[in-house]
Amino acid sequence: QDRIFHQGVVQQDLAVLAAMIELYIRDDAKEQLRSAYKTLHLNPEEKVSSHSARDVLNVYTTCFQSGINVSRLISEEAWREKLDTPDSRAKAESWIKASPYPDLESYSFTQVHAFLQVFAEAHLHHVHDMWSSMKDRLLTFEGSS
Repeated sequence: QDRIFHQGVVQQDLAVLAAMIELYIRDDAKEQLRSAYKTLHLNPEEKVSSHSARDVLNVYTTCFQSGINVSRLISEEAWREKLDTPDSRAKAESWIKASPYPDLESYSFTQVHAFLQVFAEAHLHHVHDMWSSMKDRLLTFEGSS
């Protein structure tokens, strides 16, 4: 602490901080996934059917995209009423098909977690594309004056 306040932050400090933040995010994602299981009255320690795996992904991803903490969901019924849509179910199904395990009859927690990697990558690509588009529009706007 004294070193940081007197000498400033060095690159190694930033690398350690970034690694800690990444670990925290990964742990939080797993806890949110466990909460999605619990919302649907499923045990994360047991395999779930492909239909249940799709529902778990649907709970997780719709809450993520809506900025809702899955562990704070009141009930499965509240989630189904507010966030469950045919479009969200179709997206969850597409992530299963794009995963390393597209055709299994049942899935472990680890396999469902792997689906989230597909979702995370798709989300990062979307954010990058949106950022690039906004940057291009800003640069175009700046040059048009």
